[in-house]
Amino acid sequence: MRKVTGIVSVLFLFYFAVATAATVTCDPTVQLLNQDPYPAVPGDYVKLVFQIEGISDSACGDITFELLDKYPINFDPGQDGKVSLKGGTFVKDYSTHKLVAYKVRVDQDAVDGDNPIEILLSKGTSEGIESQQFNLNVEDTRADFEVYVKELSMSTDMLTLEVLNIADVDVKSIAVEVLEYPGLVVKGAKTKIIGDLDSNEYTSTEFEVKPAETIVPVRIYYTDDAGFRRSIDKNVTLVPSYFQNRKADEKSTPVLTYIIVLAIIVGLGYWYYKRKKNRDAKKK
Repeated sequence: MRKVTGIVSVLFLFYFAVATAATVTCDPTVQLLNQDPYPAVPGDYVKLVFQIEGISDSACGDITFELLDKYPINFDPGQDGKVSLKGGTFVKDYSTHKLVAYKVRVDQDAVDGDNPIEILLSKGTSEGIESQQFNLNVEDTRADFEVYVKELSMSTDMLTLEVLNIADVDVKSIAVEVLEYPGLVVKGAKTKIIGDLDSNEYTSTEFEVKPAETIVPVRIYYTDDAGFRRSIDKNVTLVPSYFQNRKADEKSTPVLTYIIVLAIIVGLGYWYYKRKKNRDAKKK
């Protein structure tokens, strides 16, 4: 009887172990372990390292990890974001986690701050696909400008525009183009190069226009810190009446001019007087 009881106990324990093993579930976790550089620069490369834990049990089976190729990151041609893993495997030094690294390019239009990137984790057909998001921190290198009408010469039709870099970044190779607009007539070159411009600095450029009350749309081209050529559009309002009948434009005759004219008159009068006196003396 004791033997039967012992056999039953062994069978029960074996059944319990099998049942327990059958109920083991795979529950991997993913974290973004490192981003280099931090913050990332739009248009430049960034290295991303993900750490996957909880895959040491063979019950996990075949696992697929994928970083999605979509904004704010771009893969190089031929690069694949999918990585295949197998549950129950170990990496170096018998660690129970797996590291997956990528080198991707940050979209040149990525905005300042945290930008969500997405990964997919597949634990086999029966488990489905899990989606997770992580933050890619980006420092925006795009500049911004303010444009003003500084001067309009009514005698030469020269319009002077002042350009101010209001961003926290320095920019290079700036060019200003006046775009078409109803009622706006630009004479001569429509694009002027004004060079480099540091943050919070300003410069000016001139265009010859037909004076009229109109909008002057300008497109500013520049090269950012990442070496990308960018552009931004701005509008300024031109009101010619603001530059008419100004006191500063009234021409007054300098006092020195009066003195010179008076000296000439006196000199000519004295010369004429002496000449007439000499002639009268000769007649006598």
